[in-house]
Amino acid sequence: MIPPNSKPSVESISEALSTSTAFPAPGLAMISPEDAPTMEDTSKVGGWVWIFLFGCVIFLSLVSNLALCTAVFTDRRKHKIVYFMLILFFVINLIDYSVLLFEFSLGMEHLFPYSEGICTLYQVTLRSYPILQAWAIVILLHYTCNVYLLPEDLPFRTAVGAASQRTSNHHHHTLVQCNSRTSNLYLFGSILLGLFLATCLFSIPTAYFAKVVVFEENLRYCEIDPSALASPQGNVHKAVSFYYLIYQALLSYWLPLLVSIPFMLRLAYSKHGNKYPEVALVSSTAISFFVFYLLHGCVVLIRHSLDVSGHDLSTYHAWMIKVLQSLFWLLAFSWHVFRAALVILLDPDLKESVLHPSCCFARRSPPASSASTIGIFPSSFHTSPSPLALFREGRRDQHNQDLENRLLMKVSTMPLFRAPLPAVQKKEEQIHLFHGEADDSTL
Repeated sequence: MIPPNSKPSVESISEALSTSTAFPAPGLAMISPEDAPTMEDTSKVGGWVWIFLFGCVIFLSLVSNLALCTAVFTDRRKHKIVYFMLILFFVINLIDYSVLLFEFSLGMEHLFPYSEGICTLYQVTLRSYPILQAWAIVILLHYTCNVYLLPEDLPFRTAVGAASQRTSNHHHHTLVQCNSRTSNLYLFGSILLGLFLATCLFSIPTAYFAKVVVFEENLRYCEIDPSALASPQGNVHKAVSFYYLIYQALLSYWLPLLVSIPFMLRLAYSKHGNKYPEVALVSSTAISFFVFYLLHGCVVLIRHSLDVSGHDLSTYHAWMIKVLQSLFWLLAFSWHVFRAALVILLDPDLKESVLHPSCCFARRSPPASSASTIGIFPSSFHTSPSPLALFREGRRDQHNQDLENRLLMKVSTMPLFRAPLPAVQKKEEQIHLFHGEADDSTL
């Protein structure tokens, strides 16, 4: 039976690599026992390899996500809920990195020299951020489907009736209202408050069961200990396995996946992917999340299901499951880098901001000596969208008749591109128009 560890920690990784000496490679078969590496040396080398791999992924994630945050914050057009949620994922990743670095600081044996309060905080943070990240994906999908999609975007055609018609009529008004910066900040604050309350609710069992367990030779470990509810040793082991099955597998991956499937189908069958780039961004982010975490979710589900059922495994199979869980956890960490890079590549404005930051800053903040300040163009022209911007917006969806009509109306009502006439010439022109040619001849 596999001991239910919290996740692939440094202790489990080094233990898995050290036990591999029971199955030596062909190149080590001819080495004498005196020349063979000891168990301690193998554990240290294996632990440093995993620290190096995770460190490289964390570094790449910091670079890509900081570039994304800078591009979003410097562009006021991107101050929307979708982009705020993408930045929220980076904040959750920072919590993940902090927990991982704290585990690395405990050493290869994973001993815990701190107090009960720090153990409770460590376990609550460790169990909360995967659940917070998965359900943030669900909220992002739900928001995108309700704001950017119409009822006609269902994957299967159904009779929506008068209710869908009313929703379709108010869809444009809702989208404009949600694009307001003030309303976006209020809504994003409400989402953060809801996620925080839900996280506190899920953390109550973890805070209750987190304890510093003392084993032989005064070895202290911070683990989940439900011995107060299950007194026999076998029941305690099953209770711990059942807890990890719920928190590591069901709440962190499989239940959010089942809830997200209808939303992802609506986004896949949507007709507004070209009109609103947010639809493509959210769909790609959600799909990539469940793809990168799929293998890790499967291994965790199998591992703790076997523990709950009481199925005994050999030492080799237990070691293989631990190594696979560590490897798939490293693959899941790669989603942090892939998510930021994918958002930058799919959004043309963000891509241009990252590749050419100086040009984009000059375009967003025109100098004081520009044409608008010396009176060449009227101020109303600069406060309204330019025809080039409307043309680019229309090119995204060539079949949008409403957008084409708005473009033609905007161009037809736009003032002439000429400098204002001097005061004397303007007065002479008005006098000429008032008196006419006949009056001028009589003078």
